[in-house]
Amino acid sequence: MGRLCRMRGWMAVILFLAMGEGLSAAPVGPDRAVRMVQGWLKWDPKPMQAELSGQIGGIQTFIDSAGESVYYVVDLEPTGYVVVPADDEAEPVVAFVEQGRFNPSPDNPMGALIGRDLPNRIAITRRIAEIPPPPDSEERTDLR
Repeated sequence: MGRLCRMRGWMAVILFLAMGEGLSAAPVGPDRAVRMVQGWLKWDPKPMQAELSGQIGGIQTFIDSAGESVYYVVDLEPTGYVVVPADDEAEPVVAFVEQGRFNPSPDNPMGALIGRDLPNRIAITRRIAEIPPPPDSEERTDLR
């Protein structure tokens, strides 16, 4: 059962990594992250057939070197967690695990993957959001 849980968690991370990034970004606070996880679990109580608890146990905020929130880990009770980005343009669920607690250590494969990849994705998404569109990119409405 433990191997199956880890495999499902990795599958969720791989799906996240395969997704593209958005073009505009807005920060997500911890309260919104918790509400998103609650809504997601209400909409799909068994994502990828995982037995996740719908009860929130707490939230951890992970920040970058500039002190900006990058991602949240929403702990489930009695066990498990969901990782969500601190930006609304990234995929809403980065990873989820049925059993255990998130270990952000670079020695932990899940912690290393999320801790290295997600800050870069969020930084790129935020930089892209600051780039103005080219002047000739607007659609022309005058068809004469």
